[in-house]
Amino acid sequence: MALIVAVGLAGLIALVLTLASGRTVRLWLLAGLFFSSIAVQIDVQDNVLPTLLFPIQRRRTEFVAAIGVLTLLSFLIYGVRSSGLRTSAQTLALLVVGAYAGLLRIKHEGFNEGGLTILFAVVIIPTITAATIGYVRSRDDLFRLLRTLAMGGIVWTGFVALQFVANRSYVTLGNSNRFMGLLSNPQHAGAFVASIGVITVWLAVYDPARVLRPLWIATTGAMVIMILWSGSRTGIGMFTVGVVASMYSRFGLFILLLPVLAVVLYAGIRIAESLGIGLNTGRLASTENTRQVVWQNMLQSGLSNPLYGVGTDNAGGSENGYLYGFAAFGVGMLALTILMTLVSMYTSWRLFTLRRNVDRSWKPLVDLMLAYIALYYAGGLFEGYFMARVATNHFLMMVFAGAIVRVFDFATQGEDVREFGEGAAPAVEQGQPKDFGTGYSGDYTAPA
Repeated sequence: MALIVAVGLAGLIALVLTLASGRTVRLWLLAGLFFSSIAVQIDVQDNVLPTLLFPIQRRRTEFVAAIGVLTLLSFLIYGVRSSGLRTSAQTLALLVVGAYAGLLRIKHEGFNEGGLTILFAVVIIPTITAATIGYVRSRDDLFRLLRTLAMGGIVWTGFVALQFVANRSYVTLGNSNRFMGLLSNPQHAGAFVASIGVITVWLAVYDPARVLRPLWIATTGAMVIMILWSGSRTGIGMFTVGVVASMYSRFGLFILLLPVLAVVLYAGIRIAESLGIGLNTGRLASTENTRQVVWQNMLQSGLSNPLYGVGTDNAGGSENGYLYGFAAFGVGMLALTILMTLVSMYTSWRLFTLRRNVDRSWKPLVDLMLAYIALYYAGGLFEGYFMARVATNHFLMMVFAGAIVRVFDFATQGEDVREFGEGAAPAVEQGQPKDFGTGYSGDYTAPA
């Protein structure tokens, strides 16, 4: 008995020590992003596809919930010491939208579905943002966080490659051969890889760890190829909006990287052709209006029951976040999604104002925060992830909401972040910490 108690106590201590680590917080965020980026896949005949990850995909909601609990524990042990129980206005808006959707789901789908939605909103949404705030204690941590999100895309791509080798037909949708990866349809896949692609483009330009630049360029190339393969005009639009907004500070350097990215894309396209992958570039150039009928259906569904909506199953589509909310949950949800958008617009205005008054080393980070808000709402015009309990862009918004809080905290403190050239090695006294900011990654020398 004594041995069991000792082992149990040792295990508890090990768990506490493991959770009390910034790396562990990043690990949970990476896991949460991955589990939110997989879904049960169904073909055009409504048959469930037995993919390699099917046992996990069918339980992704439970996995995200478990990750949320572990993230909460890590935050309480590690993050709360530096940040307290903090959140953001954007997160509160997401929470209200999620909780209201849960209340109306109780009416339309029963207590189990509605109650689970409310639980997710109340627990998971503020936890992810609070954990992000608690983890980020410096500008360096912001870079580590962004690398973690990019790694989520790399891990996802790796599992897509495994599924492609095992059964390539399971990563595309029906006869159209449009790429859907590990998600349920090409639009969701396009929106996800577009978001990750914007982050990797930004890292390729700004990451102070220059040794990682080839990795970010290669990952960007893979993300663009998957967008082309998906044929998602929403995805390519989100990617374009995000890149243009995030490259505002140093568009010139981005232009210099374009030839390298072009070579990577060309090589990727040739590899895709050799594997028999048909990229849907023709669909991306199409001007066919595939949304109007669906939007009309959603509008009619909402008008048929404007107070409570008709539920998600009878909404008539989900290709617009605002109309989907109106159709499924009535005018109250439409008002809340508009309010959520206004909150993000106010946050964007504050970021833009901040950008004019901070050191230039902070401007790229501010640009990326603005870029994610812009691409999130641009995608929401054509996809209904505002209402989702679990969705990749939803999860990323929770993380970025926390990162934005820390950008306001640190950028306004006037933190001095010095940048050094490749050949300039700053001097450091014997025994002193070698901390010269994130812009330098070379050797150090003794003072003259």
